[in-house]
Parts: sequence; structure tokens; C-alpha cells
Amino acid sequence: MRAQLLIFLGILASAQTKLAPVNAKIDYEKDVQPILAQKCYSCHGEEVQQSGLRLDRRQPALRGGDYGPVIIPGKSTDSKLIRRVVDGDGGLQMPPTGPLSDEEIGILRAWIDQGADFRIEVQEERASRPVDPKVTAFISAVRSDDTRVVEKLIASDPELVRAQDRGGSTPLHHAAGFGALATIKLLLDKGADVNAANRLKSTPLFWAIHDEAKVSLLLDRGADINAKTADGRTLAFQAALMGNGMPVLRLLLDKGARLDGKTLIGMTPLMAAAGRANLEAMRLLIENKVDVNAKNAAGATALMAAASTGNPQAVRMLLEKGADPNVKTKKNETALADAATAGDEETVRLLLDRGAEVNVQDIRGYSPLLYAAGSDAMPARIVRMLLAKGADVNAKGDGETARMLAAKRGDSEVARLLGVPDEERKLLGVVPAAKGGMRERSIADTVQPALALLERQSGNFIRIGGCNSCHAQDLPSAAAALARDRGLPAPKLIPQLPPHMHANTAERLMDLNTVGAIGVAWELFDYGMNRVTRDQYTDAVVRYIKAMQTPEGSWPMFQGHRPPMSSGPYQMAALAIYALNQYARPEEKADTAKAIARASAWLEAATPTTTQDRAFRLMGLRWANAVGASIAAAAKDLAATQRADGGWSQLATMGS
Repeated sequence: MRAQLLIFLGILASAQTKLAPVNAKIDYEKDVQPILAQKCYSCHGEEVQQSGLRLDRRQPALRGGDYGPVIIPGKSTDSKLIRRVVDGDGGLQMPPTGPLSDEEIGILRAWIDQGADFRIEVQEERASRPVDPKVTAFISAVRSDDTRVVEKLIASDPELVRAQDRGGSTPLHHAAGFGALATIKLLLDKGADVNAANRLKSTPLFWAIHDEAKVSLLLDRGADINAKTADGRTLAFQAALMGNGMPVLRLLLDKGARLDGKTLIGMTPLMAAAGRANLEAMRLLIENKVDVNAKNAAGATALMAAASTGNPQAVRMLLEKGADPNVKTKKNETALADAATAGDEETVRLLLDRGAEVNVQDIRGYSPLLYAAGSDAMPARIVRMLLAKGADVNAKGDGETARMLAAKRGDSEVARLLGVPDEERKLLGVVPAAKGGMRERSIADTVQPALALLERQSGNFIRIGGCNSCHAQDLPSAAAALARDRGLPAPKLIPQLPPHMHANTAERLMDLNTVGAIGVAWELFDYGMNRVTRDQYTDAVVRYIKAMQTPEGSWPMFQGHRPPMSSGPYQMAALAIYALNQYARPEEKADTAKAIARASAWLEAATPTTTQDRAFRLMGLRWANAVGASIAAAAKDLAATQRADGGWSQLATMGS
């Protein structure tokens, strides 16, 4: 007993020693910066900002990354930085090279709880290292296929072929991304390094990934087929991720590329292909014996990605090859929950027939039934199937039951199945407007206070959220520009982060490394409305948008479905058409016209089911300069859904 007590006291003393910094005043430069410099800056420092996160400077550190703030001053428990270093917070535990010690975590906790004071002077962005004007001119000539100027500049300075821009990318990178095949050959013949890597460890082969002929040429000239970027992306992963990457994926396979590589967060080429329901790519990868049950750092599998697409063929293919339908992520998410959200009946049936558990609740408490009840697809047959399998109707997610979620979507069959009372269903998901208090106002009198409110909330969002967003910056900024063009009173500028604090960069987009196409499409919509001029960043966005288009002409948005600003393929197609019209490079006029024509054809053939989808279908066809009959038909389709009260409903089961 005494021995056990001594052991316990020893453990307690050790723990108290490790946690001692929590009660001491933390000095950023002495205590915190050394930890961040040693363990974090290699991935989140000046040169590399994985997931858009930079921790070596105050402003970007407090802004956060692609998924929002990671440091909340005064609240270490709520700070994602602490959650990620403690247990991964449902994803990869950081740093990936090995966990921090309890003492180091204690220091970071105390620092955040004490206000996350960087104790360094807040400064404007320091000037980037200058780039020789000759290098800038040379890269510009390379990108615009001005062979005469390229040859002339090389003749005057042969070292230009090995020069670098601010991001460490070489002229060969730019030729691979934007130049002609002949320009690539010229640079290689003049001594360009085919395996030169920029600060993100991306080689010219990554920038050429959208073009089979360029990839083939670079491979023939010795490009490393199994190179990896700083975040572990492989060429096979990139090809599987694209909307039409099959020709390149086959080429890579024929040339001996490894197909089993994982990114830093554990993503595989099969997950990338499954997340786009690219059946051809999935089949090719599976035939080459990739692991169908591989998990990423969050514990997610390719089956979960496929289930979220609502494509039963993709799900069936994986199940037939041994995919486990009951895998749970670190947040207790399942493929069945993903399928219920997508709203495809056959996908849900396939998973249930393979024994998928119906009452698994994720970290927020949501079960497959809750996701089905809250889905805009309003999948009544799925709800019936889940209930028949014993789904718990009383389970709660964030304090709400399936019945409560269904009630928000009006008088639907799902609401009736779940027992939503008549009086609730008759509200049609709409809170009645207060009577009285309304007065007639001019358009100017109506617009001005609304835009003033948007201007104020945009500034607040940056201060609290720490990033530019589609809903708080891009759309209000575009609305203000539209108002100014119409001669209406509007703010001259909607608050936005300065360019040097943006999470997205041209280099990241060239590596197809962003949260999704919809975010950058909204950004170019804002730019276009405000007449922002084309530059290398907009060129990278356009290339990314083109690379993610499917052969059918659409941009599937299976994941990250967040209506109304991220609501589906109709919205994405319309915004993509606008972006291509406004910002595509003149040198790509023919290619751009084909991309727009494919998108227009897809919009003409598609059948929208919601008001927003109908509206964006109409705008997309107009921006694409589709034939008059198609535009008229889309307008008629939208007008036909107008209610007797003059309004439109979000969903067919809801009120105006």
C-alpha cells in the first residue's frame, strides 16, 4: 500500500511540475516562440503555410487558416491549436513529427489563457524580397508564349532559365502552368531544372498536371514521377482530384507512378476519386490494389467520401471490394450519415444491406436519421428505411431531434413521417412577419441602411472570425459595387483582409490546394463586380476552376454543402462561367470557350429542384450567352414557381 502511495505521489508531483507554467506569467519570446519555431514553423511559417495557417506572425496567427481561427485569446480550451496538439481534435495530432510534451502544451495553454500576447510590435507587411525586373519580364513572356522575347532574353542572360520568383517558382513552373509546349521544350533545352521545387516543394510537373502532353514531355525529360509537395500530395493524388484527370492518371500509371501515397493528413488518390464519384478513376486505382479501407488522419475512408456524393455506383464498387460500412471517424462520423445527408435512397439501402449501424451519433449527437431529417433532399424513403431498421427518433444533435429538424423544412412527407404536428407543418418553415411597422421607401432609402449594416458586419467578421469569407466579404462587396454602378448610395469599400494575409495564394492554387472551387469562384465574382484587374492570382484561380470541371461540364459539390452561399452545382456552374468570362487569359480564349460551352450545355440539360438552383441556372445561361430559347425557358421555369403572395420559397414544402 505504501509503495502504491509513493508511486501515486511521484506521478502527482511529476504532473504538477509539468503543468507549473500554467500558473506563471508566460513570455512569448522566451517561452512560446521557441516551441513554435522548433515544432510548427516548418509547416506554418514564412515559407510554407499548410492549410493557410501561419504562426510566426501575430496577424496571420490570430486570423487562422482555411478552417477559421486556431487561437482564441483567453480561451485555450476553445482554441483549435490546443485541441490539435493534445489529441488531434478528430484529425491528425500536431505536430505530425511527434507530440508536444505536457510541459510544452502547458506553456501554450497558459499563453493563450493569458491573452495570447505576442509581445512583438505589430508591423505592416515587410517588403518581399525584390525580384529582378528581368526575371519578371522573362516570366511574363513565358506565360504569354512570346517566344521571340523569351529567346532574346535567354540570349542576353542564359541564367534566366534557372531564376526564381518570390515563391521560388521557376520560369519552367510558369511555362508548365500557362505556357505552350514549345516554350517548355525551349526552356529545357536551355538548361532549366525539370525537378526544381518552389517553397511549397512543388515541381513543374505539378503545375502541368492539367495537361497530358506537358506531363508526358516533362516525364520524358526526367521529372520525378513520385515527387511530393510540402503537404505530401503526389501527382497521382492530383490527377484523381481533378474533374477530368483520367488521361493523366493513366499516363502516370503507365510510367510507374506509385498509387498508394498519402498526403500529410492521410488522404489517398482513391479518397480523392471517390469524393468526386469518378468511377473510372476509382476502378483503375482498385484494379491496382490500393487499400479500399485506408483511413486519413481523421479516420475517414474512401467509402465515406463516396457516400457523400449520393452516387450508388461508387458506393457499390467499394463495398464489393471489401470496404467496411461501419468505420467511424475520430468524431464518430459514418458513411451512412454521409449517405443520409446526400439523400440518395439506393446508397442508403446498399449500406443498410451491408449491416451499417443506424444509431451511431457523431460528436455533435447527430445520427443518420437526424441528417436525413435535416437534408434539403427531404428523403422520405430514406427516413422510412432508417425507421424500419430501428432508428431512434428521440436522439438529439445540438439539442434538436429529427422531428424538430424536419419541422424547419415545412409541410413535407418527412415531417409527417416523424410526427410533426399539423400546426407546425402549416407554418411552412417560415416565422410569420410582424404586422404593421412597414412603410413605403424608395430603393435608395432601402439599399443604403442595408449596405451600411453589411459594411459593419464585414468589419466585425474580420475582427472576430479572422478571415475573408464569401458571406461576409465577397457578396457584400459585390452588392456594394452593383449599387454604386446603379448610382445608389453605397460604401466605397467593404472591409477585407489585405492580400498578404489571404490564406489562398497563387502557389497553393497551382497545387489545387484550396477548400473548394466555390470559395474562389465567389472571390472572382467580387473581383469582377469591383473591376479588379487580372493578375497571376486570378490566373491561378481560373486554372483551378478549369481543372475541376468534369467532362459533362459541371462542378460537383458533394462535400462542403453549406447553403445558401455554397449550395450546389448550379451555383458553382454559374459563378464559374462568370469567372471564366471575366478573368480567363486571352491566350486561352479557345479553351475557355469550350469550358463555358460545356457548362452551358450542362445547365440546359439539368433539372433544378430549388428556387436558388433555378435562379443560378438562369444567371449561368445568361452569363454564358446561351441561345435565347434556353434562357427564356430557364426564366419561365423560375417564374412558374412564384407563389400567389408574390414571393418564392426556398424549398417546395416551405412558405415564401
